Amino acid sequence: MKNLISRIAITLLVSLSLCTYGYAKNENSVSPLTDLLESYEGKDGVEYMNLKGLMLSFARPALKDTPMKNVADKIDNLCIFAMSGTSSDTGKQFSKELSGILSGYEKVMETKEGKKESIIYLKKKDDAVISEMVVYASDGNIALIVMKGDIPVAALQEMAETAKK
Repeated sequence: MKNLISRIAITLLVSLSLCTYGYAKNENSVSPLTDLLESYEGKDGVEYMNLKGLMLSFARPALKDTPMKNVADKIDNLCIFAMSGTSSDTGKQFSKELSGILSGYEKVMETKEGKKESIIYLKKKDDAVISEMVVYASDGNIALIVMKGDIPVAALQEMAETAKK
C-alpha cells in the first residue's frame, strides 16, 4: 500500500505541470466525494484520513520542506483514502459509486501500465484557481488523495517544476 501511495504522490507532482486549468467547488457545499469516502471509513480493508482545520495546520509545517511548499497554505482540506480487496462486493460497490461521482470532474491526466493506473481529476473555481484535485491510483487496490482549497494553477505548475529538479 505504501508503494501505491508513493506512486500517487510522484504522479501528482510530475503531472501538476500539465494542469493548466481545473474545476471549482463552493466551499460551503457538501462534497459527494468526501461523503462517499467517509461512508466507507471503518470497513474492512479501508484506511481513511481527513485532515482539515487544526489537524491540517499541524501538517503544514512538514509540507514547507517539500515541493508542496507553494500550495501548502492554499489547501483547506486533504483526504487520503486507501482500499484493498477491490475484488470484493464492497470494493465493486465503491468503484461503481466513485465512478458516478468522478464523472462530474474533468479528467486531466491518465496513465496506465498493465494493471496499474493513475488518473488526476479537477474541479475549478475559475481559469486560474483549482478548488478540488483528486488523484486516483489503482493496482488492484484503490488509493485516492483529495485536495480542496483555492489553489492557484501557477503555484501548482511551479511546484511541479520544483519537484522535477
